[in-house]
Amino acid sequence: MLGALGTGRIYVMFGATVYLEACLKISLRFSAMRQQFGKPNEPEQSIIEYPMQQYRLFPLLGKVITFKFA
Repeated sequence: MLGALGTGRIYVMFGATVYLEACLKISLRFSAMRQQFGKPNEPEQSIIEYPMQQYRLFPLLGKVITFKFA
């Protein structure tokens, strides 16, 4: 009975990793493509260039990579 519970927990972690990877892929792609708030007389920049956007997304990218290899 305990073996089944352990296997179930592993499957839950694997499923969460797969979904986190898919969501992060969408978020990073959107952030790279979306442009806004350029300085006057200059082209707009991607929102991935903003430090707060990097602060939010890059740690998640590290977690996804860690989970995939763990």
